[in-house]
Amino acid sequence: MGSRGLGVLAVGSAVLLSACSSTPPPSHPNPLFQQVMPSFEGKTLNLTPFDTGQADGHPMIVKFFSSNCSRCKNTLPALQRIYEDNPSIIIVGVSEDDSIGQARQLVEGLGVRFPVIYDETGRLARQYSVAKMPVTFVVAKNGNVSWVGGPDQTEDGVRAALSAVDD
Repeated sequence: MGSRGLGVLAVGSAVLLSACSSTPPPSHPNPLFQQVMPSFEGKTLNLTPFDTGQADGHPMIVKFFSSNCSRCKNTLPALQRIYEDNPSIIIVGVSEDDSIGQARQLVEGLGVRFPVIYDETGRLARQYSVAKMPVTFVVAKNGNVSWVGGPDQTEDGVRAALSAVDD
């Protein structure tokens, strides 16, 4: 094999190894990073009660989204796959839509089955300092925000952040 072939092999191996790495990408700037996650409760779109206290001792993901956010339409199905693959992780979506009808239409259209709360007044978005969407908060078992995924988050990045909190 020539030097060009070895170079391609080395680059390919490096890409493959980085894809398998459990080191998450850098956290998106947010004042809650490495702080205790603010708790909240409310009714889901299915009208069942939800309380972040139910995550006590379990990793948790809090996902902010809106139907007018094009990236959200990719990250929500990715989070649904993570939800299906990890039944011990508590996941809750927080819709910042203009109406509960828009939130339901998006969630149902994308096949999202994890609990989703409609943040009618934007109180939760303010509490979590959400400026752009999508935003994903990965919370460790101890209740601290261990990673914040901003608008450029990927499914692999969220999975790596979860893996890091499980270690």
